[in-house]
Amino acid sequence: MKISRFHLTQEQIVIGIAAALFIVFSVTLSRFFVAENLFTLVRNVSALGILATAMAVVVLGRGMDLSIVSTMAMSTAWAFYLAGHGFSIETALIIGLGFALMVGLINGMIIAYAEIPAIFCTLAMGIFVFGIVRVKLIDFEVVYMPPNASAIAWMEKRYFLSWSWP
Repeated sequence: MKISRFHLTQEQIVIGIAAALFIVFSVTLSRFFVAENLFTLVRNVSALGILATAMAVVVLGRGMDLSIVSTMAMSTAWAFYLAGHGFSIETALIIGLGFALMVGLINGMIIAYAEIPAIFCTLAMGIFVFGIVRVKLIDFEVVYMPPNASAIAWMEKRYFLSWSWP
């Protein structure tokens, strides 16, 4: 007589815990399972999903990138700062993207050619990026989305396709 064991993978355990928490929150919190809140949750974790995808690419290449969060935050803040100070939103976003790509290229060149371990290079680059943007490029503590960013402001107005929430 064979006794089969039920084995769960790590992915199945994480999905099970997430589903259980979702059910518990839906039952116990009065406004958790409404469209507005679910859309807000998805919108708030979308940046983390993008960063996780980028980090997955780096980890698959047997690397480590500790500068990814500061590069994302500072390039976005600088792009919004530029858009609020006379640049079109398209130009500002292209400059922000170029800045982020430049940081990644410099990281890659230092790691590949100077043979500095990725963890040290990217830690130093993350601190450098935050410092240089904060001290030299932006003169505010908080950078808000500029008024001329109407092309991306639809997310704040809670519009998804042609359907809006109250």
